[in-house]
Amino acid sequence: MVIVIQRNKKKFRPVMNFRELNAHIESHTADPDVCSEKLREWRRQGGNVTLIHLKKVYLQIRIDKFL
Repeated sequence: MVIVIQRNKKKFRPVMNFRELNAHIESHTADPDVCSEKLREWRRQGGNVTLIHLKKVYLQIRIDKFL
């Protein structure tokens, strides 16, 4: 993880490089009907699959007060 200073806000922002992880991710960009079907297919797999909404996860990253 790298910490970047936002010049316009004078705040710190954590930035992570997910390129290696992305090599193992299947992405599906399609019509909403296809996306809904893919989600149902993944949910049927039970505990073998975890869906993460990164927009919600971002705010849960803890940063040391020192930073």
